[in-house]
Amino acid sequence: MTDGHLPSAQEILHSSGLFQRWQGPFGAVPVQFVGELKQGQYVYFRARGSKIAMQIASSEEHWQNNDYLAEFEEPYFDPEGGPLQAGLCPGDFCANKIVAWVKCFSAAL
Repeated sequence: MTDGHLPSAQEILHSSGLFQRWQGPFGAVPVQFVGELKQGQYVYFRARGSKIAMQIASSEEHWQNNDYLAEFEEPYFDPEGGPLQAGLCPGDFCANKIVAWVKCFSAAL
């Protein structure tokens, strides 16, 4: 952006057009996010310890039963974060990763 403004997590999620509703990213140690895609799938993201992870399920009930349509995970390292690392990662980072993973899931359909 030319004005030097970096988009917030909420701006990133809203402008993606992927979600009909969501909460987060919120909290710390872990950072969490829950949402519902426009097609109705349930999304859960968590950043804790040394990794970030996200699952997509057909519903929250399916997610609770570990019945996922897709699952993503990768290491996260912040040398300033100490042992909490991912649990303190910034909201805009989380939002960008959530959007990228949802787009990856949608492309595979």
